Amino acid sequence: MKLLTACGVALLLGWGTASCHAPSSEARHEDAAVLRAVEQLYASFCFDAGGQADWTTMQALCHPEAQFVAPYALGAVPQVARWPQFQAEFQAYITSAPQGVHERVLHTRIDRYGTIAQAFVTFEAYVPATGVLTGRGVDSIQFVLVGGEWKMLSFTTQYETSTLPLPPA
Repeated sequence: MKLLTACGVALLLGWGTASCHAPSSEARHEDAAVLRAVEQLYASFCFDAGGQADWTTMQALCHPEAQFVAPYALGAVPQVARWPQFQAEFQAYITSAPQGVHERVLHTRIDRYGTIAQAFVTFEAYVPATGVLTGRGVDSIQFVLVGGEWKMLSFTTQYETSTLPLPPA
């Protein structure tokens, strides 16, 4: 499984258009808590040349039953991995990418209802030392509130292709 992940930069929080009034302070506070979890998760995946992902932080941010869905290739059947398999596959990817990988977050939208939240993150991946772009896409991340903390339950990536460009927003 090749899963490029993110290091949050210049996050934009979309509040949606369903309402003509600003969200309440409570809604903004809860959305900000989800956004912090997103930023921490992405930062934990990033690594510089010769480095490693922050496995301790990554695992702490994940629900014990978290699943990672292999990036969709058009027409391919998605592959699902739980933590041990994901960690082993991501470790193999790190070995194959000794130059490191970071992601620049272009846009984040949080939708939250009670104890569940959905984050759509538009990103571009790049090599940290050179800035060379290696890919772009959208991550769909589901969170649940457990013991007062937002835990990642599912992380799915769809990479941009020539026939599937990034959404305009």
